[in-house]
Amino acid sequence: MFISGDHVLPTITPHISGVGTGPDPLKAFVESLDAVAALEGVRQVLPAHGHPFDDLPGRVEDIKVHHEGRLERLRATGREFGRPASVRELSQHLFRRARWGPMAEHTTYAHLEHLRLLGQAERSVRGRRAYYELG
Repeated sequence: MFISGDHVLPTITPHISGVGTGPDPLKAFVESLDAVAALEGVRQVLPAHGHPFDDLPGRVEDIKVHHEGRLERLRATGREFGRPASVRELSQHLFRRARWGPMAEHTTYAHLEHLRLLGQAERSVRGRRAYYELG
């Protein structure tokens, strides 16, 4: 039995804050997912939200695919913008209106920083706002 808390949830992905959590929170999260997926003998997962489930490696793969999709959507949105865009602007293209706000912006920031560290985005800062250009 594995008590996953908010780390691995059965139907949603946890919030990944890009603020104050290291240089590449998305990479750290994916590495931690890989570590728990490799645990042997796990037959049941007890999440903090939702029902218990039994396929930990499968759910980890689904979450990783979800984040790859988010990264691709950011790349496409950046190409559509054709200019540097704020984290807020980009988050509003990544999340539905009902999810807009600080949590969406922090998650978007984590994804943008991941892309920047991969050399796939450039960041500039104007005042207190970060802008990203994705090519």
